[in-house]
Amino acid sequence: MRSHEQRTLVLLALTSAGLLALIAVWVLPSLDLTQGLAQVNLRQETQDQITRSEQIERELIQELAKLRTITLDDSIYTSEAFLSLRDYTRVIPDRARGRENPFAPF
Repeated sequence: MRSHEQRTLVLLALTSAGLLALIAVWVLPSLDLTQGLAQVNLRQETQDQITRSEQIERELIQELAKLRTITLDDSIYTSEAFLSLRDYTRVIPDRARGRENPFAPF
């Protein structure tokens, strides 16, 4: 019985070692050892994007501040040309509404 248990343990150990070897063969080639370096570059790129974004925000705020200095000349509303304009607006009559869901079956 002892030899049967030993054979089972040896078979289990060999099977486990084989599975680990297969995993190593599939996983190790797919690992990119320069990944850490790429993460550092990504962090630098992210920092550069943040810096550019902050610069754009500052420029936008400056442009919006310029809008406060705009003054409008309202003399157009008292000119003869404006006062001679006619109003052609019409009242649109209310009509009966259709079904709540036009695609619902009858």
